[in-house]
Amino acid sequence: MKRGRAIQSAKAFLKNHKDIESVIRFCDLRPLNKGWLKWGDNLGNFIRICSNKRIDSFENKSYKKVVTDLYYKAKPKDIANISCRVFVTGDEDLCFVWFFGHDSRLRFIAFDGDDWINAPVLSSGISAILSVIEMIKSKKQGATDILDQHKPVSNNPAWVFDWPLSEAAKKQIKHIEIIKLC
Repeated sequence: MKRGRAIQSAKAFLKNHKDIESVIRFCDLRPLNKGWLKWGDNLGNFIRICSNKRIDSFENKSYKKVVTDLYYKAKPKDIANISCRVFVTGDEDLCFVWFFGHDSRLRFIAFDGDDWINAPVLSSGISAILSVIEMIKSKKQGATDILDQHKPVSNNPAWVFDWPLSEAAKKQIKHIEIIKLC
């Protein structure tokens, strides 16, 4: 089944998941097994659409990676430079950042207190991805209550902004490592 047709089938089946097409497109997923119930990235991670209309995500660390995103292992500054929106959550020691690029791709990086780590978007889980996409697609700027979203990404504060950050946005986020990316 071709990708466009598979997307339409998934959308028709998952009428209550209005962002399924965005998940597929922003995460650059392809239909697996010649159908529309299982979608995978080029890194072995995938989502599965269940018969009860639930979506599950899986991370496959043993898969032989075929990286197709030129920015997958790029420095955070380089990812930031090609981005137009950002969703940030975390605290001083642990920070999760989803950048939405001018190329309509979602990218996920984390700061663990010492270093930045690039990770597949699907490794953040489908609940987080749905919340992030909803915020990225919105016109909202500033702090957001992610607890009101599908499921909490974390119990920490979260923000969504256009990128690069304005001076007002920098004062709100206050996360030094994010500010350095501007």
